[in-house]
Amino acid sequence: MAETVVLSQLRRIPLSELGKLGVPGSKIKTDADVLAWKTTQSYRDYAVFLRRLNESVVGQFLPCTSTPSQAVTKTLELLNTLDRWIDEIPPLQSPQRFGNLAFRTWGARLEERADEVLSLLLTGDFSAAIPHVKPLLLTSFGSFTRMDYGTGHETSFALFLLALMLVRLYEPTVEEERSLVLHVFVRYLEVCWKLQDTYRLEPAGSHGVWGLDDSSFLGYIFGSAELRGALKFVFCMILSTNASMTRS
Repeated sequence: MAETVVLSQLRRIPLSELGKLGVPGSKIKTDADVLAWKTTQSYRDYAVFLRRLNESVVGQFLPCTSTPSQAVTKTLELLNTLDRWIDEIPPLQSPQRFGNLAFRTWGARLEERADEVLSLLLTGDFSAAIPHVKPLLLTSFGSFTRMDYGTGHETSFALFLLALMLVRLYEPTVEEERSLVLHVFVRYLEVCWKLQDTYRLEPAGSHGVWGLDDSSFLGYIFGSAELRGALKFVFCMILSTNASMTRS
C-alpha cells in the first residue's frame, strides 16, 4: 500500500506586496551565512518547494507526455531562446583548456536582454516580479567571470522557479509541480549541458556533491523520487532508457 504523504503548503506573495521586498543578491559567502539562511523564511520556502517537486514525480518517468500549462510553455520558450543563442555565438577557435571566452559574450547577451526575455514570460501584473527574479535568472547558467558552472547556479534556477510559484505564475498543484520537474528542469539541464560542452565550462569547485557530480545535484534527488517504490532494479538498467520496473 502506497504511503500517504502530507505536504506543507507553499505561501503566496501578492504581487501588490513586491514593492516592499528587496531585490535578491549574493549574501551567502561563509559557513556562518549558511547557518543564518537556515533560520529564514526563504529557506523554509525552498525546502517546502523542493519537497513538493520531489513528491510530484514519485513513480513518474521520462518522457513526460502531459500538456504543460501556458506558464510552463512560456518558460520552455525562454529556455529555447537561450539555447538558440549558443548556436549564434560559437566558441572562439583559440587554445583554451577550460572556459572559452565566447561564454562571456553569451553571458553579456543574457544580461543585456534579460528584461526582454522575462517580459515575454511575465506579462501584465506579473511584470512587477521581473526585478525580483532577474538576478536569479542571471546567476542560473554559470559565472561569466570565472567561466564555470556548479550546483550554486543550479540552485539559483530552482529559486527562480520558486519565486515564480510564490507569486503564483505557477500554481502549486501536483500537475504543475510535476511539469516543472519533467518539462522545465529537464530543459534547463539540457541548456546547461550544451553551455558546458560548447564553452568548456569548468566545474565550480571540483569536489562533487557527495561524490555524485561536480555540476548538478537536484536531478539526483528527482531521479530517486521517480524510482521510489521500485521492487526490482539492477544497476545495468541505469544505462537503458526503456527500462521497465515492477512497482509496489
